[in-house]
Amino acid sequence: MKKFALLLILIIAVLLMAACGSEKHEPTVVVETPAPAVETAMPEKTPEVQAAPPEPEPAETAQPEDTGADEEKYQIALGLVGETVEELYDAIGWPEYSDYGPSCLGEPGSEDGQLDYDGFSVFTLVENGVETIVDVLKDGEF
Repeated sequence: MKKFALLLILIIAVLLMAACGSEKHEPTVVVETPAPAVETAMPEKTPEVQAAPPEPEPAETAQPEDTGADEEKYQIALGLVGETVEELYDAIGWPEYSDYGPSCLGEPGSEDGQLDYDGFSVFTLVENGVETIVDVLKDGEF
């Protein structure tokens, strides 16, 4: 049995050698040649962006002078503090705009009013159906 196993191994070895073929292969030598240096183009210089010159500061805009009529109406309204709004309307006319809301200072149910005229505002308090002038302020004072 030993002879048979030895013979079998010998046959397998011969077959393996025969399977490799009879061609003789020469080893391939790979010689790497360096690639030619690639010249990279320098990026084009972009023109430098210059900062815009600072904008000149706007000249202070002159506030329009109070016309005599506006100043006169303001002075009349100031003289009517404590009086009824009807006297104000008779003296200088109706406001350009008015706004009313629940009063912060008066009795519950009363209203505060703001009557806007050109250049000033008149503040009122409406209690028990009577609207009384409380204060007069030029624009920008409040």
